Amino acid sequence: MDLESMTYEDHTKKARKKLVILLVSLILVVAILGSVFLYVSCTYNATDFSLIRLEEDAFYVTGGFLYPRDEGFMPKNDYVASYNLNTGKLHKYALESFDLSSVGLDGEFSYFRYQPDTSETAPKGPIYAADQTLLPLCYANTDTKFVYVNEEGQKFLVDTARGTSAPLFANSTAEGVDPYGKCITQFSRNGLCAIGMDKNTLTVYIRANVTDHTIGTVHKIDLSEYGKSFDLFFVSENYIGIFAYEGGDEFTTYICNAQTAELAKVEYNDALNCKPEALSSSPYGQIYCPLDTKKEDMPSDTYLCRYVNVFTAAVTEHKLSPAVTWAAPIATSPSGQYALINAPKAVPDLFFSKAGSRQFGCKALEDELLGEGAVLEPERVYFLADNIVLANYTQGGETKSVIFKICF
Repeated sequence: MDLESMTYEDHTKKARKKLVILLVSLILVVAILGSVFLYVSCTYNATDFSLIRLEEDAFYVTGGFLYPRDEGFMPKNDYVASYNLNTGKLHKYALESFDLSSVGLDGEFSYFRYQPDTSETAPKGPIYAADQTLLPLCYANTDTKFVYVNEEGQKFLVDTARGTSAPLFANSTAEGVDPYGKCITQFSRNGLCAIGMDKNTLTVYIRANVTDHTIGTVHKIDLSEYGKSFDLFFVSENYIGIFAYEGGDEFTTYICNAQTAELAKVEYNDALNCKPEALSSSPYGQIYCPLDTKKEDMPSDTYLCRYVNVFTAAVTEHKLSPAVTWAAPIATSPSGQYALINAPKAVPDLFFSKAGSRQFGCKALEDELLGEGAVLEPERVYFLADNIVLANYTQGGETKSVIFKICF
């Protein structure tokens, strides 16, 4: 039968037949893909962790940067790295050296240029000191200017493009500005606010603009009635966290508004073991402190490991075995939902946990990912993201690191 002699009904039947075949094929494809997805999903959900990469170097992690260490965990001045959350790769930045004598200062300044993931092709990135202790001052640096600190604590702004150096806060318009900023210890992430302690006085400098370091506003806040010594942290661009110590290890937490100089005590609803050795933190500045577990609030079939963000007062709880009588986080993720927990009477006694979810022991990680003789160093575990972890470990007398993903 040729096309001209076919009736309308014949064309319709043929089209319907092709449509049925197409629909059946699509249904089969969807069913197969659905089965594969379900299998992969179930397999993934049953997995505790997965390897991202192994590194021959060990690292100290702060401010999101990975600083390589040797076997004695002393600095290795070869490079500094950052971790790419999208690719799972390390971006390594070679260290360079700037001769300070060219700008009238003494010595050399070791640095690297940080290029964010969004600017991989940029010819230059902002200058960061190779010494991680100077990182809090580097947020004020640009691709041509950096803050240099001499042995007396005086701070200079070095302009590599012009070949000049000058006191960091020279030509400031506000009263009470030390041009050398000797008491200043850190800048906010956007580089606009600088803070430090001068005896018992909190000093806050706020830049007048983003183009130079002219200070337009100064706050000097007497903290002597709140404690005898203090630790400072930037909680955000405009808020400062303060630990105030009365004499021993215990401290009280305050929040200061950098713009208005208003001070407020952070209140907790639970008894708090606020001692420095009890704190855990993320590499991005969040700090957590264990809370006492109240027996009357605890179900008989569980133990609650509880800790609080010392600046937001947000409490996180992990449900553990009732055999546990004491537990505390050693390392915590930025949100606080994931943690490496030490619970001496639990089996295992050192494990990774997600609040409201499950746990897995470090021994399983050592055996499955690292091999014979590998031992994790719990005090050198860092959360690069909520469920991405860098852990340093020893094996065969060498220190190395592993980056892995928690799969729940």
